[in-house]
Amino acid sequence: TTRINPLYEEMFAIGVDEMQWDDLSSAHYSFPSSSDVKKYRDLVRERINTYIMECPLTLPVQWDDAMWPILMGIEHERIHLETSCVLLRELPLNLVTPSDFWKPCPIRTPMSEPNTMVPVKGDRVTVGRGPQNTSEPGGDTETGKNSDSNKIFGWDVDHGTYTTNVADFEASKFLVSNDEFLQFMNAGGYQNDAYWTKDGRGWRDFRKVTHPHFWVKTPDTDAWKLRHIAEEIELPMSWPAEVNQHEAKAFCAWKSETLGKPVRLPTEAEWS
Repeated sequence: TTRINPLYEEMFAIGVDEMQWDDLSSAHYSFPSSSDVKKYRDLVRERINTYIMECPLTLPVQWDDAMWPILMGIEHERIHLETSCVLLRELPLNLVTPSDFWKPCPIRTPMSEPNTMVPVKGDRVTVGRGPQNTSEPGGDTETGKNSDSNKIFGWDVDHGTYTTNVADFEASKFLVSNDEFLQFMNAGGYQNDAYWTKDGRGWRDFRKVTHPHFWVKTPDTDAWKLRHIAEEIELPMSWPAEVNQHEAKAFCAWKSETLGKPVRLPTEAEWS
């Protein structure tokens, strides 16, 4: 089948899944107008609708069935519901209509105790899922029993397993809170190059970042607020901080200096 517009497809793929902090720089691409994007989208929709109407359907849909890409597309669309929540938070407030459906979480638990490191017992851990539509064990099991999770839809990166030994380690009792991250900011964390990796400094300087993306400074009180979907709320100090990996690594570097011992992000196996 002839591709509709290879150049657009390359650009749009980068827009969804940036591999470098400057992937969306206009120096790399000549971005199309919104009207041209809509024309492209309409052509894609027409082709997909034709495919759905003409494609044979047998149930259950298996990974090598002709209808599998449509199932994958439906799952992909569900992912974009989450993505859309982020995009809505980036719109000016006057362009978003408040709704009861979008009300922020009412829980505002005060900071009752400091975050501390707690011991975690190591173990032999298997990470991932077995091949699609098989009974090969995967994920959190090494018992040899069938894994039903392998028989349902999964992205390619969900499948495949590896087993590793995880040594005993310590982890913070709670997720890093807004209150903890504010301490990092007040200590000059965003300005101190020593806390940032090379890629992190590049991203920080390119974006001119001085605080988490959805934190908003109140000019009259000098207090921080948190941008929700359709409103700004007082920054909940006990909520987990919303930051990216660059910021999280910089926080860990600062925390290492503060505590006088190594602090890092957990590995995938440690999370498991």
